Amino acid sequence: MSEDTAAQDAAREQAAKREMFKRVRLVVALLAVVGLFYVFMGSATEGGQWFMEVDEAVASTTIPTDRPIRVKGNVAPGSYRTTEGSTVHRFAIIGKAEAAMPVVYDGAMPDVFAEGREVVVEGTRKADGTLVATEVIAKCPSKYEGGLSPEARKHLEATGQKPAGDHAGGY
Repeated sequence: MSEDTAAQDAAREQAAKREMFKRVRLVVALLAVVGLFYVFMGSATEGGQWFMEVDEAVASTTIPTDRPIRVKGNVAPGSYRTTEGSTVHRFAIIGKAEAAMPVVYDGAMPDVFAEGREVVVEGTRKADGTLVATEVIAKCPSKYEGGLSPEARKHLEATGQKPAGDHAGGY
């Protein structure tokens, strides 16, 4: 019987070791998952840029002044100022609620930049609310927004071509 008891003790000891090994693996796996989650959340909240509409940016009091942001809005009519020969441009962007954010940009303006046009401005916000821009991206007006002119449509139909966007039968 002592051999049976020794065999049973050895089996119990092996089972205990296997159980302990499973627990250690579980703890290591949980620590790895928590560590990866922490790294992901840290990079997601600390890195990158915030993208927001002008109304959100003006209303926000939580944006750090050193944090890069992108703000979308329209150039306020009558707000654009620059000095001849200077690369410094000043203007304001407005949103749907007519909230305005002043912008200062030192650089070349896009060719399609104009008052009233939609822009995305990237930079950092100063304590006074001014956005110091590092990049200004102006939305290009589409020359096709109004569709085909009646003359162009007649010409295409006369040559037997079907105007793009016309789908007989609809789908």
